[in-house]
Amino acid sequence: MSLAAEIEFCIEAGVHGLVVPANASEWYALSEEERRFSARFVSEKVAGRVPVIVAMTAPSALAAAEMTHKAVDDGASALMAMPPPIGTPNLEGIYRYFEAIGRASNLPVVIQNMIAPIGTPMTVAFMAKM
Repeated sequence: MSLAAEIEFCIEAGVHGLVVPANASEWYALSEEERRFSARFVSEKVAGRVPVIVAMTAPSALAAAEMTHKAVDDGASALMAMPPPIGTPNLEGIYRYFEAIGRASNLPVVIQNMIAPIGTPMTVAFMAKM
């Protein structure tokens, strides 16, 4: 099945939105160019019928802000990120990371709180503060 056919299947089945690429699976295996291609491709095929949430986890706040700008350019309706997967930043570093994402666009941001096998757990109170 092609990605275009999968997109059509999902929309016909009544999805409320699509996420590309998923943070907890294939994103780390893709180059930045491949990530951007997939976001643009999905956005073009969706053609505004449902929101496209672009997952843009990055290794640093600066990289996350840059990826946010690119996700907006590629047609994102919203963004999704988990804390930087490289190293284990403290909560202040995680806060600054998501703050950089928020300042880079006015799109909604979905916080993905991964605990295992990768990620830094965040409390509900901390996420509410963000």
